[in-house]
Amino acid sequence: MQGNALDMGKRLKSGLEEVVSTTSWIGDLRGRGLMVALEIVGTDSGSGNTEPYPERAAEFLEACKDHGLLLGKGGAYGNVIRITPMLNATASEIDEGIEAISAAIKAIGSS
Repeated sequence: MQGNALDMGKRLKSGLEEVVSTTSWIGDLRGRGLMVALEIVGTDSGSGNTEPYPERAAEFLEACKDHGLLLGKGGAYGNVIRITPMLNATASEIDEGIEAISAAIKAIGSS
């Protein structure tokens, strides 16, 4: 099971790297194995600094739910999306989750 978690974690992170590169409001993709997080940020007008964006995180969670994927939220500001599939997740289940996240990002928009 540990080997599967490591392999599927690499698959998940690799797939998400491609997906999150299409948007500016995901400031960080981090994690280890099958525990992955997306940090949702907004841009402070004019300064270029990124700030936690909990409203967008909530919107993203709803969009994921609309596409059949339930995720968690955390972080000090409520702007970190937790992605924690089961340790025995299959490649097709990981791919399905990545597709749902991609669809949710597209539904919200890239700005």
